[in-house]
Amino acid sequence: MRSKSVFGAALAVLLVAVPATAQQEMTYSRALQEGRYLAALDMIEPPAHYPPEVASQIVAQLEQSVFTMSGRHFLGYGMSEGWSAPPPAEPLSADLAGLEPVDAVDAILEAAIGHRIVIINEAHNDAQHRAFATLLLRRLVQDGFTHFAAETFGLTEPVETAEALGYPTLGMGFYSREPVFGDLVRTAMSLDMALVRYEATAEQRCSGECDQAAQIRARERAQASNLAEFLEANPDSRVVVFVGFQHLDETGDTDGDGVLNGWMAAELQALTGIDPLTVDQQQGTTYADRISNPVSASLAESFELTRPTAFRDAGSGWFNEVRHRTVDMLVVHPFLQAGQGGRPAWLAMGGYRSPHTVSDLPAQGPFLVQAFVAGEGEGAIPMDQYLVREEETGPVTLMLPTGRYRLVLQLPGEEDRSLGEIEIP
Repeated sequence: MRSKSVFGAALAVLLVAVPATAQQEMTYSRALQEGRYLAALDMIEPPAHYPPEVASQIVAQLEQSVFTMSGRHFLGYGMSEGWSAPPPAEPLSADLAGLEPVDAVDAILEAAIGHRIVIINEAHNDAQHRAFATLLLRRLVQDGFTHFAAETFGLTEPVETAEALGYPTLGMGFYSREPVFGDLVRTAMSLDMALVRYEATAEQRCSGECDQAAQIRARERAQASNLAEFLEANPDSRVVVFVGFQHLDETGDTDGDGVLNGWMAAELQALTGIDPLTVDQQQGTTYADRISNPVSASLAESFELTRPTAFRDAGSGWFNEVRHRTVDMLVVHPFLQAGQGGRPAWLAMGGYRSPHTVSDLPAQGPFLVQAFVAGEGEGAIPMDQYLVREEETGPVTLMLPTGRYRLVLQLPGEEDRSLGEIEIP
């Protein structure tokens, strides 16, 4: 089985594969379920039953997840706010230099014609991938897509609970507790896209003496089986499936017994005969000196990208060169840049979000400033929030779409404080 990283797969198994009683014992998880983002960072502990090197990596990923959820996106990338530009990329070959850049949303819309399923991935610590998916959903709905599926759904409560309320909730998933992901779900609901849960159930997980590879394999097969069952029961549906990392890999491996041992997309195609459109944006993103795909860095630099871009090749196909996986398209993101208030520039989402400065704050951290959509009730996911750590100071810049919001100040060990309401024109 190919590496994803393995640590990312192990984290995903950890979050979905433990029984409910064990989930309740995970204090950081309980804090996030209650929306106590500030407290969650202090409650992360190495998970049991993993080798020390894997456990330490899982702890780092959990910390990055909470930083991302708390609006500290550069820390979520594993970078400091004093991040530096990536090193000079390798020059493009003549073939790559001849590629035609196309706005990524336009390209995916064109490529999706005739497809029933679009699978697009993310890095779980990069909310920019969720921001892009939010913009993409609006266009795909116009082309007839009807459902939005995400691997994070169904962690502690069914998606129908959020659908009945009309807004994303803390209990519907782990990664969806991050505000940009929450708004991705909010957008899907506002577009009348039904939400689909397909994560492995407790009965489908590998039980007994299962090593990590067996746990991952069982999960991939279960996810594909659940999606296949949904597709059979809903023959008129067209589905956008939002996954992490390598779940969109269309290549399957066999052990010589004719049994497919692939990632979820490969398993799904084998079960249904449906060829999904697979779009990789995780390997199209460059994080300073950590380059997951050198070709993406070269394309971003050589074409001086300012927006997410796909590339058409000379044969009217789409450039899809990624490392160790098989996909249909690659979305290349511009190099990371800091925007207003130290927030990443991509968070403006092409003008969808605007900056709002909050100044009347404690002298120094730790504290968390949150903005909730006015009218959304208990358990709602914030539209944006920003963590001020110990010895840091305000003011805080929130990035918010047009609308009315209630501001909340979260302090360690204290009741939340109201900061009043604001209107973003």
